Amino acid sequence: MASVGRYGKGYSIRYWYETETGEYKQKRVCGFKTKEEAWAAAKSLEMKSSAGIEVNIKNMTCGEVMERWFAEHVPGLAPTTVAKYNDGIDKLERYFVSELPVKKLNQARFNLLIEQLTKDVALSTAVSNTEPLRLSLSWAAAQGIIPVNPLASVKLPNVPNKLQVILSDDDVDELVAAATSPARRCTDYRIPLLLVLYGGLRREECAGLRWEKVDFKKNRITISEAVVMTPDGKEHIKDPKTKLSSRTISLPRFVMDELETEYAKFLSRSDEYIMKNNPAHRVCVTSTGEPYSLKSYSHPLKRLIREINAQRESDKKPRMPSPSFHDLRHTHAAMLIRRNVQPKIIQERLGHASIKITMDLYGYLMPGLQDSVAVLFDDEKKPPNLRAVK
Repeated sequence: MASVGRYGKGYSIRYWYETETGEYKQKRVCGFKTKEEAWAAAKSLEMKSSAGIEVNIKNMTCGEVMERWFAEHVPGLAPTTVAKYNDGIDKLERYFVSELPVKKLNQARFNLLIEQLTKDVALSTAVSNTEPLRLSLSWAAAQGIIPVNPLASVKLPNVPNKLQVILSDDDVDELVAAATSPARRCTDYRIPLLLVLYGGLRREECAGLRWEKVDFKKNRITISEAVVMTPDGKEHIKDPKTKLSSRTISLPRFVMDELETEYAKFLSRSDEYIMKNNPAHRVCVTSTGEPYSLKSYSHPLKRLIREINAQRESDKKPRMPSPSFHDLRHTHAAMLIRRNVQPKIIQERLGHASIKITMDLYGYLMPGLQDSVAVLFDDEKKPPNLRAVK
């Protein structure tokens, strides 16, 4: 039975719990600002006390909170999310925070954790690694397992956006030509390359595209699956990144022609061969007929760029920038902007959750939009002079 009473300037909860040996002990949880807040937590504690859950803030460590959160909350999530959080907890076990009492965690110690993490990984990864800690403390406070979340007002470090590498139209033409040249030995790579450059697909969406989702009559593809990699290195099929990531987009006729050529190869293979190498009927496959793994999407691109730049150096021409595969998605957006495609269409084509994401990512590429508004008015008949208002 739990009870609520005054404790210092706030309120506390007293409750009984049963130990593993069958004994009943009393504990106090402090730190509630109002009586209503304390009673709300008391109801939760009454339910948990029968399971032998100890909620003494003085003894509970951050590691214990994360483990309890993971055991009770995370298993209902997607397998990739579960693996991500499990990996994060495992990584945080190597640092002081795992054994640190929750009550001693504050902004200074959180900053120290980030500092230690960034000695081993990039800042963006370090912030990501702390996600299980932040989520578990928020969950535990909401459940009444701990009185308050010590990281409720913590400020995360600003992670600078990675500089986008965007190719020019000439660079894109040369890259596609190199990928389709038999001499380059990358002809099987032309399909994912065309999908990202002229469709804006993410790497995970290229890997998840099936032949059933290609409509040759309407020159369209439907993106409804994505292949993602869990922290333990396994690939997993899931829904696209957001609801709006499930979308149908049109592709240029020359891209559809290349897809038709590849589809003919797929149909010419025996059922036995397909069941062995590509039972899911994936579109992006290697020369052996097996789907590209997520890790292998960048290797042919780097090789193509290397060969192109070797030729350019020989011809004494400027080098081509070295984009990542995801940078080619940025290049697709830039190509649309250069052709005056409206931002809303770009958002829908890329599958962004909101127009804000599109503008935040590519707004800097649209400075000409403001100037174009003035030009539109200049092109029209100028209005008569307005009378001066006395």
